[in-house]
Amino acid sequence: MERNIYKVHISLDWSHISYLRKKLAGLKADVRIRVFRNAGYTLERIP
Repeated sequence: MERNIYKVHISLDWSHISYLRKKLAGLKADVRIRVFRNAGYTLERIP
C-alpha cells in the first residue's frame, strides 16, 4: 500500500509543477522550473 501512496504524491507534485509552469507562462516570466528526478526542483532564469 505504501507504494501506491508514493505514486499519488508524485502525481500531485507533477500536477503542481504543471500548474506553476502555466502560471509562469501566463505572466511571461523569464524563469522556468527545472526538475531533477529524485533530487528536487530549481527555478532558473531563461537566458
